[in-house]
Amino acid sequence: ILSRPAIGSDLTHYGVSNSTLTEREGTRQLSVSRITRGDEDPATLRAAAALGFAQLRAGQLYEVVSTLEPVYPVAVRVLGDGDFTTLRIAFCLGSALRETERPERARDILQPAIAAATLSLGADDATTLTLRCELAATFTTLGEHEQAVALHRQVLAERTRVLGPDHTDTLTSGDYLGRALRESGDLEAAIAQYEATLAATRAALGPDHPDTLSSQNNLAGAYSDAGRQAEATALYEQTLAARRRVLGPTHVHTLNSMNNLALAYLFDSKRKAEGLALLEEAAALAKGSLAAGHPLIANLEVSLLMARSMTAPPPAADKPIPPRRLGRRGPLRELVTLANPGKGGGFDVAWSPRGDRLAVAGFDDSVVVYDPASGATLARSPKLGTVGCVAWSPDATMLAAGTSQRTIHLLDAATGAERQRAQGHRDELRSIDFSPDGQLIATCANDGTIGIWRAADLAAVTLFPAHEGLARSVSWSPDGSVLVSGGGDGPVRTWHTGSWLPGVVRDGHTGNVSRVAFSPDGRFLASGSLDSTARVYDLQTDAEHRMLSAEGWWVIDLAFSPDSSQLVMLTRNDVLVFDLATGEVLAHGERPFGSTRLSWGSHGQLAIVDATEVVIWALPE
Repeated sequence: ILSRPAIGSDLTHYGVSNSTLTEREGTRQLSVSRITRGDEDPATLRAAAALGFAQLRAGQLYEVVSTLEPVYPVAVRVLGDGDFTTLRIAFCLGSALRETERPERARDILQPAIAAATLSLGADDATTLTLRCELAATFTTLGEHEQAVALHRQVLAERTRVLGPDHTDTLTSGDYLGRALRESGDLEAAIAQYEATLAATRAALGPDHPDTLSSQNNLAGAYSDAGRQAEATALYEQTLAARRRVLGPTHVHTLNSMNNLALAYLFDSKRKAEGLALLEEAAALAKGSLAAGHPLIANLEVSLLMARSMTAPPPAADKPIPPRRLGRRGPLRELVTLANPGKGGGFDVAWSPRGDRLAVAGFDDSVVVYDPASGATLARSPKLGTVGCVAWSPDATMLAAGTSQRTIHLLDAATGAERQRAQGHRDELRSIDFSPDGQLIATCANDGTIGIWRAADLAAVTLFPAHEGLARSVSWSPDGSVLVSGGGDGPVRTWHTGSWLPGVVRDGHTGNVSRVAFSPDGRFLASGSLDSTARVYDLQTDAEHRMLSAEGWWVIDLAFSPDSSQLVMLTRNDVLVFDLATGEVLAHGERPFGSTRLSWGSHGQLAIVDATEVVIWALPE
């Protein structure tokens, strides 16, 4: 019988009844069977399935795919699609594909496997229910949240009826449902589900069982998402202490707990140093104990970059021009507020080229297009997942969007209908931009790569490493000759269109670069950073034109005015509009709570998005 403890926010934690095979022994057994029996012998296929599960349990996700993807069609042909070994391969391969950025392929394997299991074993069989649970998790990864929640509820009800409320598979379903609710944005329901599952798991398995600790970790993550930081930190601390004692210091779940607790410390002003130290310890342990390419190693590297930026002292060199204050709430004037039509926070906002429409990424896991004059919703995409970035095509007929699920979407701007979908990055997308001629789309992601795609069909042109750690922002020059990027390693990098060879590297920042942007006239390039500055470069002289201070606050986003004479900066504290000729602050306003991105329209209005609304501001007359 297949069995899988809950993963929730944990990277991997897999189990199978009566399976204690190690990855090393499994590799040996498979090699011997291939030599003595041949690749298509049933014993060889069973050995491959056993090795794949041992790799999955050890968190060796890419190794699972390498072992089982070529074996699966052979097992279907030789053993039949309803054979237990074939179903075991389908489960392991689907799980690994889902967690290695190939959820579409996982779905294509799991759906026929479920049909075959239902015919051969029955709808109520534990293996059938486990495959359905994995398919529901795949729906979550694909951003199909309604389907995920509905299927998890069905599996939980069936497991409760067939296996009982205290069976490990039933408890697994409870945690999976909590995760699906959390990913859908329904935090209240997610917390209630996680709390109920944790109480049941503690009662059934004990407080130190690995499954109990997974449930505890996942509840802490939901508390954190809901702003209940004290409860989250306390639960993370309890979980880490127990995992060190029960699982050991280098287990993948122990390392994940170190990452989670360190991030909680980083957002406590009194415990940032503890967070940095914990991440440095976790990163060193992960590199020494996990296989190269393990997802947790990359996650820890991203967390460590952020921690170093958050704890670094402010730069001493290059004295910024002190801004001239014009009052805490003015003179920026709020014109209109556009409400979120559903769940899910807003993560990006973009005016159309003519300034007559506004696209918002993230509301209700979609892209929503507004008429800013009336507030009416003009178009809305299907649910895409957690949509983190959006851009208009130059002719305003299409929208491109990127998600945390690593997918890229091409949308009809008039209707919101999805025209194309692609995937290639190995981590969530952070920025997206059309080339000025509308022929190409550039993306960047937390895996440090830049992707170039044909706008007509989202066919991949190239995907190349650009930054150490995460890549956070890309922007095309107005003439389309170069692409500029910024990321977690600090430099602003230039890439030549067509050859994609590197060009000028600008090393001015001491922290993560959060945003890069060209002025509409092509004269200036600006970069904003977590080092609390924005740097403006004059491309005619290839020299730094000006450094602008955010007065100790991170620079989250920035944009040029339509006439290229001003720069607006969104910081963790406020919104500042600078005159590029003098460096003076021309306008100032308080940052809307939780705001993430801004856009400066061709008509001169600013739009800023946060979790619940878009605020449109006007500059002073």
